[in-house]
Amino acid sequence: MNWLPSPPTDNLYKFLALLGAWGLLFFLGSLLVLEYQNYEHAEFNKKVLSVSAEESWIRKAELRLNSLKDQHPEENAIPEISDHFTPKEELLFLTNSIALSEEHLVQLKELTAQPPQNVVPFLASIHFDRWLLGILILSMGCFYLGFRQWLVLQHMSDELLRLDLTLKKAQVKEASRHRFGR
Repeated sequence: MNWLPSPPTDNLYKFLALLGAWGLLFFLGSLLVLEYQNYEHAEFNKKVLSVSAEESWIRKAELRLNSLKDQHPEENAIPEISDHFTPKEELLFLTNSIALSEEHLVQLKELTAQPPQNVVPFLASIHFDRWLLGILILSMGCFYLGFRQWLVLQHMSDELLRLDLTLKKAQVKEASRHRFGR
């Protein structure tokens, strides 16, 4: 069973036009695939940055917690927290915050354990962007030339059919005159 359409063989310009259209579709599809790859990598990088930020917060909170436990409330102060809490409240807040952050960090690390599948370096190694640009230029050229010339031929063909129809009508009229003797 042939699921692909057969290429047009009656007109070279029609073939060029359709080849250009398929090339443009291939170009657009390739752009969509590459953009999806970039999106996946951007999302993965956001998760990695979240892991890094969470680890940084845990380190900062543990330093402040140790300072508070050692009765040095002026050391390693976190202005966003220290200004709003008493040392006892801050100690409780930091203990709970570290526990929640460690749970969140475990979840984030599970999400970043498997990076997305990467075909971009392979495509970069074969200079796919240059090939894609070549395909775009070639497709646009085939599309434009093919449709322009196909349209010219179609107008000429339509004109020939119209003239042929006029000629046949005149022949039928002439034949009917001879047949009926008018």
